[in-house]
Parts: sequence; C-alpha cells; structure tokens
Amino acid sequence: MGCGGSAAKAPTTPETPGMPKVPDAPGVPAAPAMPDLSGIKIPSVNPDKDILAVTGMLEILTGLPQWAKLAENGFEKSDADDSGSVDAKELERTMEVIQKGVIGDLFEDKSAQEVDKDDVAAIVKEFNKDDDSKLDKGEFVAFATEYIKVTISKNFKTLIEKKEDVKPSLEKLTKRVTQLVES
Repeated sequence: MGCGGSAAKAPTTPETPGMPKVPDAPGVPAAPAMPDLSGIKIPSVNPDKDILAVTGMLEILTGLPQWAKLAENGFEKSDADDSGSVDAKELERTMEVIQKGVIGDLFEDKSAQEVDKDDVAAIVKEFNKDDDSKLDKGEFVAFATEYIKVTISKNFKTLIEKKEDVKPSLEKLTKRVTQLVES
C-alpha cells in the first residue's frame, strides 16, 4: 500500500476463447487484447491465389464421400433406359442440367451455362475405359468428377482473364462445398 491508502489494481491478461487463462504476473503489464478481425473483408488481388483457392475447394468437394454419392445418384438419373450405362444422348441431357443448375448457378455470365462439347468428348474419351462410347457407373463418377473440376476452373480462369471479381463465385462454391460437407 502506498501513501494514499489504496492498492493499485494490476492489469489483467485478456482471455482468449479456447485457451486457458494465464495468471497475471506481478509488475508485468497485460498483453493487449486482439482486435476482432472477423468482419474485415480483404478483396482478392492475386489471380494465382484465386486459382489455388478454387483448386483446393474443388479437391475438397470431389474428395468427399458425399460427392461420390451425389455422382452415383447422377448416374442413376442419367441412365434413363436403365441399361446400366449412360450413352451419348443421355449424357448430353445430363450435362445440360449440370451446366444450368450447378455450374451456371456459380457464375453470373450466361456463357457458363453452355456445355463445352469438346471438353465433354475429351473427358469421356479419357474415362471410357472399354471404349464403347458409353459410361458405366464407375466411368460416369470419374467423368463427372473431372468435368466439374475442368469446367469450374475454366470459368474461374475466364473471370480472372477478364479482370472480373471472382469473390462472389468463390463464395458460392465455398457455400456449396460446406453444404455438401454438412449433408
């Protein structure tokens, strides 16, 4: 106690959620509180970073067991004649649905809703192991996985080349992945 008859109150160390409270050391000032950064939005200015974020998100998406189940269900819906395989006509209808409903939803540009038949043909050729122009369930799942990666990446690269903001589309993709994880 000093002359004034009251004791000086020692500063306290701020608590960090999830961390044990550290006792105050006599005579040592408390550490300053960390500012809340959760509301700060940092605009993307690095195209390479954006592509890495998209690639990472797509790897997470297509690596989920929920993705495989979704692709298998897509096969069942695509195999309209119940033949156990998806032929070119069935695949074309499926690709139109995917383009408009899934990929088109991520991007404002209407060209994102158009099926790139060259991409489809190249990916079918890569995954059609028995070269019968039809995809069985395993081939379809592999095809759908690659198609989603190629098409979404291509649309993001187009945004970047046009120097358009990728953030809204990246946020939509992140939301879709999170929804699938939580399903």
